[in-house]
Order: sequence, then C-alpha cells, then structure tokens
Amino acid sequence: MPDHPSTDADTDPLVAGDAVRRSWGSLAELRLDDGEELVRHDIAGASGELPLAALALRRPGSDRLVVHLHGTLDRAHDELPRFERLRSLSALDANLLLLADTTLSLERSLATAWFVGDPDTPLIDRYASLVRRAIEAWGIRSAVVAGASSGGFAALAMAPRVPEALAVAISPQTRLRLRPTARPFRQFVYNRFGGWDGIEARSELRERVDLVHRYEALGPGRAWYVQNSGDLEHLDRHARPFLEAHGGEIVRAAEEYHCPGHNPPSAERVRSWIEHALEEPDADPRRFVREPPPEVPRIRR
Repeated sequence: MPDHPSTDADTDPLVAGDAVRRSWGSLAELRLDDGEELVRHDIAGASGELPLAALALRRPGSDRLVVHLHGTLDRAHDELPRFERLRSLSALDANLLLLADTTLSLERSLATAWFVGDPDTPLIDRYASLVRRAIEAWGIRSAVVAGASSGGFAALAMAPRVPEALAVAISPQTRLRLRPTARPFRQFVYNRFGGWDGIEARSELRERVDLVHRYEALGPGRAWYVQNSGDLEHLDRHARPFLEAHGGEIVRAAEEYHCPGHNPPSAERVRSWIEHALEEPDADPRRFVREPPPEVPRIRR
C-alpha cells in the first residue's frame, strides 16, 4: 500500500492567514528571537543548495520543543511548502517547529521525498542545524523530533545530528530502496543521483536513504520506534532489520495496533505519543502502548 497522505484536516489556516513571514539569505543569518508568536522562516540555500522552510510557534514560557516532519502529500491539493499538524500539536505546552521537505519542489510528480535533498543539499543535516539553533536560542531543556511514515524516517535520520533530542518515529521506512510503491521517487533518484547504485556507492549519500547505514556511520540517535503491528510489510521490511542492527537502550521499540496496513494513527494518538515523550523521555515506550480493541484478530507472523 502506498504511503497515506494526512487526512485529518490537520493543517491549520493560521499558516496562510496569520503567520508572519521572515526571509533569510542563509542559515547563519537566521534569528529566532524576534518575539513573534507564529513565524514562517524561509531560508535561502548557498551555492545551489535547496532552501529551508520552517513554521515556528513560539511559547516564551516553555522550555520544551516539538519538531514535526511531514509525510506524504496529495500533490493535486496540498500546497508547498507543507507544514503539518499545527492544529493538534499547538495544543501542547511546548514550542513548535514544523519543517517542510523542499525536495518536493524539484519534481512535480513527487508525493514524498523523505527529506533526502539533492546531490548538493543534505537537507536533514541542514534542518538539524536549524533545530540546534532553536534549542540554544529558546533555552530548550526537552526536545522531541517526530513524524510518521516518511516523516518518521526523517525524524530518525535527524536524531544522530541532534543529540539533545528524542525522535518519535511512527511506522517509518528505514531503507528507501525497499519501498517499491514509490515509483516517482525511484525516478527522482535516477534523475538526480544516477540510480540506487549511484546513491548507495557513496557513504555520505547512502546515509540519506538507508538508516541502518546512517546509524552505523554516525552513531545511533536517541529514539522511540513505534510500529503499527497491523502493518506486516513495514514490520518485516523496515522495523525488524533496523531494530536488529540498532535497537536497544538508545533506540527503543514498541509495537501498537493502529489499523490494517500502512496508514497513520489518529492525530490524537500522534499527539499523545509526542506528549509522553516530552514528559518521560527516558521511559520505556512499551509502557504507553494501547491494547488493540477486542474486535481486532490476533495477527500471526
């Protein structure tokens, strides 16, 4: 089944209507202390790099931060840049950074691009620099980087670059070559990187599409890996190989039933996982797993 676009009407109208716009010539110029509550930051890239786009919701009384990376878009209806889950996550007592995958601007056919960037732009690493800037500027003491599906892949990819943060990844992919339904992305990899063999032949590029390799190269990032137990494809192809290599005390895993196949949990459940992570980042995530409803048959594996 293809990645499922967010369908919970969770993109708040404030993004278009009330966000103050700030444009910066580079990440070095970025200021996050201008006092506005809701600000969209557009940050130009240097020497052909992709730009960054972030929506910041400032909570001056809070020393907590939630960073969210979006999943698959419906390119017929969703506008770029995409900022996801403002409505649900703004209910938390935390500062908020919503990050947009500017890789999608490169090809109209892309519905998701896993924040891979282009050959000149390690996009996740640049966004990690932005997050570290926010942590320092806002005096953050507890930070969660979160996403589901392709956004979960991006959250896990960011975790080694932001050691102060805990990633919460819900049913992510972990090796993009094993996501056979993403045909436009395969064509994008061929067009921009010379195909899978080309991207996987260079360690610094392979890190962007293979989390097993990234965690071997950079060291593991602190993470909760929350897998939908009803998604057998992702359990077998993505969760098990990654967790066999890197699961343990730093990357902690939990299985929870959300639905049959690869679809996201409800916005309320995503928010509750993130809230748990903010409040008890050192806890075992298995403590927060909900039992499936009684009508759900036991899954045989």
